[in-house]
Amino acid sequence: MPVVDGNVVRVLCRLKAISANPKLSTTIKRLWELAGQLVDPKVPGDFNQALMELGATICTPTSPTCSSCPVAEHCNALAIVRSYDSKNKHAMQSLSTVYNEVEAVTAPSVIDYPMKVLKPMPREEFAAVCVVEMSPENASENFLCINSDRNSFLLVRRPQQGLLAGLWEFPSVLLSGLNLSLNERKVTMDRYLEISLGIQTSQGTYKEILRKSVGHYIHVFSHIRLHMYIEWMVLHAPDGLHGMQENEDENGTVIKWVDKEAIHSMGLTSGVRKLCRYIRCSKNIRITKELGNL
Repeated sequence: MPVVDGNVVRVLCRLKAISANPKLSTTIKRLWELAGQLVDPKVPGDFNQALMELGATICTPTSPTCSSCPVAEHCNALAIVRSYDSKNKHAMQSLSTVYNEVEAVTAPSVIDYPMKVLKPMPREEFAAVCVVEMSPENASENFLCINSDRNSFLLVRRPQQGLLAGLWEFPSVLLSGLNLSLNERKVTMDRYLEISLGIQTSQGTYKEILRKSVGHYIHVFSHIRLHMYIEWMVLHAPDGLHGMQENEDENGTVIKWVDKEAIHSMGLTSGVRKLCRYIRCSKNIRITKELGNL
């Protein structure tokens, strides 16, 4: 059974002078077939290991040491380079005696194989994120209430398919663009909290103790540059949570209230973990200011 990793792909593409896009399914299929033809069925593990080490140590992406390669004589990419060099050396010397300047011609190189696939620029996306904290204390805005160890945080589980499937995150909603005002982002978040999560802050379901914008954070995925506009909201439920610690609605949206100890043991996205530190820092600054006023 062959093994085809990045190093093996590079070695095979140069060995057979395959310049096709190595990410295409047709190219991948071709490389697997080629590897299957080359692998020694008696010692497939040794062959696979040797091919991977060849790619990692000699047939490297940008600085291959072809002079040390044990299969150099069988390398079609190297043969193309040598053939070009021998054919064009005297021609270029003749041209240079006729013209003062010769238009630069890009000579073939072993590193042309496989072709370089440019990564697409990540698309810009914008989201409102609300870190919702539930306090059991019916208190006005103060640092004792908002820093209680008894407080719970609202998490929403992402869909089981797609980006970051099944992981937990703070309530977030995609925005239509960059130029939404803070008030527009709040209205969008309120609508999401009420319609999608059943959290009403404008009426009597919860008492809003604190709500503030705490900043703008950018999280970069391989293909998305996500701008997150972060709010911190502290609520009080007059009747308590009463079994609302976890709930799933008819659309499959799952929410959960967890304390700050449990939150770190859950499957969170890396962006959410960074937001936890961001909010904790914001709270510490606030508490320091409150203590200074005592």
